[in-house]
Amino acid sequence: MNGYTQIENRRFYEITTQLSEIKHLDGQKTIYETAYLPNWIGIMPIQGKLDNIILSDINRLFIENILPGKEIAGPIVIFSVPEGIKDPFPESTSIGNILDQDCRIRYWLSRLYEDNQVRIENEKLVFRNSEYQVFWNFLERKGRIFISALIEGIPTFLPVFRQMFKLSNLSKNRIVFNSHYFQMEITDCATPWDIMGMPIGLLVHKEKTLLPPLYERETLVIRYNGTSSIERPDIRDQAIFIGNQVLNPKNNCELFARPYFERTPPDKTLDLVVVGEKLLGINRNGNTEIPEGGFVIRPKARMEIDSIEVKYGDIKDVLFAVQGGPALVIEGEPAKDFGSPFWRGTEPAYPPTVFPLDWTNARAARLALGSKNKKPIIIWVEGPSKSSYLPGLDSCGASLGELSEICFDLQAENMINLDGGGSAQICIDGHRKLKVSDRNQKTGNEAERPIPLGLSFPLGN
Repeated sequence: MNGYTQIENRRFYEITTQLSEIKHLDGQKTIYETAYLPNWIGIMPIQGKLDNIILSDINRLFIENILPGKEIAGPIVIFSVPEGIKDPFPESTSIGNILDQDCRIRYWLSRLYEDNQVRIENEKLVFRNSEYQVFWNFLERKGRIFISALIEGIPTFLPVFRQMFKLSNLSKNRIVFNSHYFQMEITDCATPWDIMGMPIGLLVHKEKTLLPPLYERETLVIRYNGTSSIERPDIRDQAIFIGNQVLNPKNNCELFARPYFERTPPDKTLDLVVVGEKLLGINRNGNTEIPEGGFVIRPKARMEIDSIEVKYGDIKDVLFAVQGGPALVIEGEPAKDFGSPFWRGTEPAYPPTVFPLDWTNARAARLALGSKNKKPIIIWVEGPSKSSYLPGLDSCGASLGELSEICFDLQAENMINLDGGGSAQICIDGHRKLKVSDRNQKTGNEAERPIPLGLSFPLGN
């Protein structure tokens, strides 16, 4: 990198932001925004609620950004069921009892298509069963179904995570920024237990584990005294609570997760399919396909299921923790390569299945979070527009190696890479200083990508 320049400083109450650019020897430039927050205690998780507009944006995202250049088996059908609406599909299936509504509908749509009980005709699903047809027609009237990639072949049915939202919509009187990876690509949602948009990775807030760790990826951990560290937590080290039952993978149950397993071993025993804070299904025959965004628990003793709610053990003295990866700065030293597992196309798939595994050369929009002088520091690197990039004028993004150098130059103590690409942004009270990398192909305008989870800090805190 060469030619660092600071462009602008701004202040919002106790929050300071800086706009900077780096001119590279190849004639391109990287533009990035740095935000300095006054403390960690004010950082809060933030989620929204899926609506018809967000679902339409996700469909556009599929058509314009995700599907082009991909090999797909047939049409893509995305859907969402409004809260409180009952469905007619049986809970009992060939893969066990599916307790989660979205997963259950996905299973039966695929099964009915295989059995020639449903077909796609004139961009609509036509069922032989009238009860199923009435339910599906209701979703259509509510604007909760989109069918894209209308090609011959086997359709893929994808339920959408019900908390998908746009960060800017919830940014009034606060700074917000994206955080977790989530299941977005078709290859991220390969099993009946996977829901498009499901966030992945540990999230701890004031000792409470809101999301469990997955894939042993690096996690930024902040303790109540302000000290930070980069750790690689393992789900096997946490107590898991399902209703009144307490399960410990090191004691009274086995835990199966990717990338080590695709399925559980065949056995006449109880398999519990878990994603996030929900028990999705129960299978008593083994050979259970493991969700890409979760895991399967096999209790060693008889167990009565009294709830689908899943909780995790508290993590003492941890104020905040977020899992993403790779780490960018560890104890004041810049990282030099990937320090945790990302999918390389050679083992059981696990998200994100599309990731530039090139530390040095793969430039993109980036979002990093870390600690400097025991206070939060956020870096958003503007990425190139996918439709109208002008070298030397627009930002080219940054490789992970370049981002690591930026974090090191800013004297971060510990820094982690979070979800980037079209998800990356910092928004302050409804305004972004940089541009998101997705564009609406019809208008050329910025197209903010819906996400399932973000982080926020109140202005004037």
